[in-house]
Amino acid sequence: MKWGSLSPQDGSLSSEFIKSEIDSSLDLQTSIFVKANYPISSRADVFLFGGYGRNKLSYNEGDLKNLAESITGTDTNSTLITEQNYDEGGVTYGTGIDFRLTQRWQVSAEYQYFDTNEGDIYALNLSVNYRF
Repeated sequence: MKWGSLSPQDGSLSSEFIKSEIDSSLDLQTSIFVKANYPISSRADVFLFGGYGRNKLSYNEGDLKNLAESITGTDTNSTLITEQNYDEGGVTYGTGIDFRLTQRWQVSAEYQYFDTNEGDIYALNLSVNYRF
């Protein structure tokens, strides 16, 4: 991350690189889709899907505080409130392919786009399915 700062003495702008790691975890990922399959062979289908998705992440507050302090150069206990959670829902859609290896085994690959107010999320999902 590159951060710029303004010098109060002469008004000049300087920048420096800041290296930081923020520990986060995916707490919840839910989606509801409408999916349309189209067979391209006896063993493979392509598909399109669209619907609504929700992602919820949590962050380590200490990591956010350290990053904020390295950017501002001050103690953030009194100057900055850090948000510990990200919870965003929105439109999601994608495409993929299902391939049947045998009558019981199938592999799938899909690309998913998730549109949020905070920024876009792109995902590649690979799965192996077994039918009982």
